[in-house]
Amino acid sequence: MSFKFHLIIIKSELNTKGLNFLHLAGINLRTSYPNQDKLAHTLKWHKDYNGWLVLKAFVPLEIHSEPFLEYLDSTHRKYPFFSYPSKVNKNIKNTRKKYISHSNISLVNTSCFHREVAKKSYSETLIFTYLSHPDYNCSNFKLKKF
Repeated sequence: MSFKFHLIIIKSELNTKGLNFLHLAGINLRTSYPNQDKLAHTLKWHKDYNGWLVLKAFVPLEIHSEPFLEYLDSTHRKYPFFSYPSKVNKNIKNTRKKYISHSNISLVNTSCFHREVAKKSYSETLIFTYLSHPDYNCSNFKLKKF
């Protein structure tokens, strides 16, 4: 599938969910490989704090049977205007987790606790970040209109 086709699918899904006020803020290529446990910060539980609603579209570049991401849907920020770090509770192991597959496009609000699942094989995933405002991180990302 082409890059433009992915953007059309994602934009259609945003419109369906009533999230058409979100704008594409960044695109990253995530490479995952076995034995990256000690290296990747994305394998640890964390929240994304670069907006009150951080929606990410995960687009696998090849199909794998193992999940890409696990997240705790019940841990979204209760007060969207306060962006303070949250600590991971020791009882997180007992909390019901949701997973996204590595075989189709998935949209996840990553202002909840989430982490990448450790991989048994090499994989590549495009990650499209959508925010309601420009991303104020140190990214110099520019996107041309199609």
